[in-house]
Amino acid sequence: MLVMALGLSLPAEVAALTIRQPVVIVHGHSPHGSASCSRFRALVRQLRSVDAGHRSYRFAGDIVPVGFYGGDTRARHDDWGDTGCQWRAHVSNHGRHSRVSPSGHRRLRGVVGHTTGTSIRHLAYHLAWFIHDRYSRRGIPVDVVGQSMGGLLIRYALAAAAARKPGFPRRLLVDDVVTLGTPLAGHETELFTAVNQQTREMDKDSAFMAWLHEHALVPPRAGRWTDWTFLGSYADGLIPTPSTVGNRCLPDGSCERWVRAQQYVIYDTRQTADGPVGIAHGDYHRTTGYASVYRARVWREGAWRWTDTLVPPVRLIEMALARDDW
Repeated sequence: MLVMALGLSLPAEVAALTIRQPVVIVHGHSPHGSASCSRFRALVRQLRSVDAGHRSYRFAGDIVPVGFYGGDTRARHDDWGDTGCQWRAHVSNHGRHSRVSPSGHRRLRGVVGHTTGTSIRHLAYHLAWFIHDRYSRRGIPVDVVGQSMGGLLIRYALAAAAARKPGFPRRLLVDDVVTLGTPLAGHETELFTAVNQQTREMDKDSAFMAWLHEHALVPPRAGRWTDWTFLGSYADGLIPTPSTVGNRCLPDGSCERWVRAQQYVIYDTRQTADGPVGIAHGDYHRTTGYASVYRARVWREGAWRWTDTLVPPVRLIEMALARDDW
C-alpha cells in the first residue's frame, strides 16, 4: 500500500499493527572507536510508539542497538558491565576473537574489545554470531537497520553465511534490512574523517568492496529470503549519493550497479532562504517530524519515480521493516 509511504494518512480508527519481531540496529564507523547508545533514541522511540496522527506500526519485540567498539557504551547484564545504557547488546561476546580476520583488538579491564583497526570482516563475523546465538538458532527471524558502515556489516555477514565462508554460521534468519547512508559501492579513503583499517576497507578499490560485488551483488540468502531497502540523500555530505543506493559512477556519468536491493530511496534537497537543506549523513535515524514531507526519488518494481510527499526517514524505516508493500 504505497499511499502509506507517501505520507497520506489512513482513518484513525484503523488499529495499529503490532509487530513482535526483534529489530537489531547496527551503528556506523566512529573515528574515535566509540559510540553512544543514545544516538538511536529517536528511532527506538518511533518503533515503540503508536501515534494517532497516522497509520502506525508498534514494534513490541526486542529493539536492540548493538555495540562493537571497545569504547561503545556498554550494556546491562553484559560481560562489558553496566554504564547506564540498558538497551544495548555487545556483539563482541559472540564468536571468537581469533577467527575471521582478527585485528585491532584491545584489552580494557580484562575484556577484549575492538577499535577502528579492526577489520569490517571481523566485526561482521561477531554480528553474525550475535544474531545466530540470540535469535536464529531458536528459529526467530529478525529485522536489521544498518547505519553507514553498519549496513556493510550486515551485508557481509549475510553474504559470508550464504557463501558458507569458514567461521560463519550457516543460517541467519533476517527478514528485512534497511541501510542508512551506507557506502555500498565504496568511497575514497582520504575523504573520510579518519584513515584507518575500516575506512581503507570502505575504499571503492579495496579487496573488501570487490568481494561484496562478487558475492553480494544480489541480496544474499542465508536460510531466509531478505528484503532490502537502501536509503540515501543528495545532502548526505559524507558518502556519495550513488554509493548509498549501491551504484558506482564514473566521471563520464555512467554508473554500474555494485550491489542490489528491492527498494532504493534518495531524499532530495530543499531550497531555503539560507540555501539548500536536506537529510545529512547523521540525520537518517533522527528525522521524525510528522509535519514534514520530502521530495525524493524512489525505485520500486523496476523503475525510478519522483514523489513530493515522502515521509521522514524514521517513519520510512518503520514502514520498510513492517511490510514489503509499503
